[in-house]
Amino acid sequence: MSSRRLRLLSVGLAMSVGLLAALPARSQEGSAAPKRESAKIEAYTGPPIYLPTGDAPPAPAQVQSKVVTENFPNTETVRFERRVVKYSDNSIVSDGSHKEYYSSGQLYVSGEYSVGKAIGKWTYYHPSGKVAKEVTFKDGKPDGPVVVNSPEGKPIARREYAEGRRAGTWESFTPDGEQKLREERYAEGKANGEFKVWYTNGQLRQQINFVDGKREGLATEWSRVGDKRAEVNYRDGKKDGVATIYGRDGKVVKQTYEAGRLVSREG
Repeated sequence: MSSRRLRLLSVGLAMSVGLLAALPARSQEGSAAPKRESAKIEAYTGPPIYLPTGDAPPAPAQVQSKVVTENFPNTETVRFERRVVKYSDNSIVSDGSHKEYYSSGQLYVSGEYSVGKAIGKWTYYHPSGKVAKEVTFKDGKPDGPVVVNSPEGKPIARREYAEGRRAGTWESFTPDGEQKLREERYAEGKANGEFKVWYTNGQLRQQINFVDGKREGLATEWSRVGDKRAEVNYRDGKKDGVATIYGRDGKVVKQTYEAGRLVSREG
């Protein structure tokens, strides 16, 4: 074979090797090798999957009901007695009559519980045995009017609750029940309406209005003899506008506020 033909054969083999190197790898079946799967985990976007949760555990059962008593230290005088219920989970809950006593043995309070919550009428007593007040409870919260009596039996306060929150008109009186000292108005547990405070001699001392628990409008204060002491304007619970203070010596001071901030003063 001539040297020219040998050189042509060598060139052809080299080209074949280069072409083979450029081809993709083949699987045993002769197809291209599959690409590697991505390592990234995609979020599940299919329909919701609900796993069974099983039945709820049974409610604890009553295993014992008894009256529990406790004495004052180092005495045989009963401090309180109440009926309780013990449950299968070892919890103990007041359920039934409840009484507490003064150290003298005089009854202090008498009421009733239902599964740990005060219900019905509870009566509170003074050490003398006279009724101090009666409170009606509903689902563990005071509900309805309450009259508070002095040890002499005079009404010294009137209150009202609605589902545990202050409501209606609240009044306070002197110990003899003759002179009103305070009058407050509430709605849904918040101060709403006019509040008044009196001296024991009957002279009005303070008057102010509340809206949703915040001072609103003009608040006025007087001395025991009826002299005006101060006038202050409020807005949304803050001093706003002119506040006037009247001194005993006749001096008048005026202060101007904006949203609770003092901006000017005269006098």
